Amino acid sequence: MIVANAYTNATTAFTNITNLTRTLTAGSYSFIVELVGQSSSAAGAQFTVTFSGTSTVEWIQVAQASGTTFVATSRQTTLGTAGTTCWTTAAAEASARLIGEIVVTASGTLNIQGLKVTSGTLTVRACSLVLLDQTA
Repeated sequence: MIVANAYTNATTAFTNITNLTRTLTAGSYSFIVELVGQSSSAAGAQFTVTFSGTSTVEWIQVAQASGTTFVATSRQTTLGTAGTTCWTTAAAEASARLIGEIVVTASGTLNIQGLKVTSGTLTVRACSLVLLDQTA
């Protein structure tokens, strides 16, 4: 799944990143999410993973906090929990990677979401993508 058009969010609420949703049936899945874009202010951005069905999940975020250094890391085991604030250099292109596994027991939709911390706009570029592999 690839973002076809740039996604923007000028709110402090998580919203689905365009084209980064996928319906999953029962089974185990590994995923890698590659996001590129920018925050319009130094307040930064946050990302999360949600699922509308029943599942267990573990995911890790590795992202650029500021400049070009990958320093903002976090491990999450609860869906909908925000990753560490990243992309804190205003208007600078940055990247984030979310890597995880989800075990689905009841079908639902996997969503990758983003928000803008405080004011400004989060932009995720059209070349961002999700790689998804059913492992069981």
